[in-house]
Amino acid sequence: MSHRRTESFTPYDGPELSSPPVPNIAPWLSVRDAQQAVGFYAAAFGATELYRLDGDAGRIEIAQLSIGGATFWVQHDPDPGPAANASSPAANASSPAANASSPAVHASSPEAHASSPAAHASSLEVSARSRVRLILSVDDPDAIFAQSVSAGATPVAEVHEEYGWRTGRITDPFGHDWELSKQLPA
Repeated sequence: MSHRRTESFTPYDGPELSSPPVPNIAPWLSVRDAQQAVGFYAAAFGATELYRLDGDAGRIEIAQLSIGGATFWVQHDPDPGPAANASSPAANASSPAANASSPAVHASSPEAHASSPAAHASSLEVSARSRVRLILSVDDPDAIFAQSVSAGATPVAEVHEEYGWRTGRITDPFGHDWELSKQLPA
């Protein structure tokens, strides 16, 4: 495996900082094809690559991306779970969430947990994967919404105004939901 920074990066090697670092949360998205995901996020959101770890075959295993300074990671995962292909009708038909008798659909019911601890843990994992939503704050949610749909995203909610925000929601080709939003002036 090889890795490289794709933008200039200088590790901090100076004196101790006078204030502690500010905490930062950076999403880590599992996808079936990291190479394809990096291309989609570049086309849909203008993401740039900050770091890349290539596998033995020269394909991306892990990449750190930035959208206007907001960073997130993608990782190649041959089995990232049902969310990875949520926008695919074939995947939806075969996913546990699509099957009404699945514990993932009824994770809170006693029947879902009665079968075994492993089934319970599995249902929680499926449930947790489907509950994450990314919010991308942008200057022009209408333009980014249209751009992401052109790049292959599935519209979930058209851009509209509500609760002081202009927002729309898409699902990317890997099953991750994104809200594209801008806070409106008061």
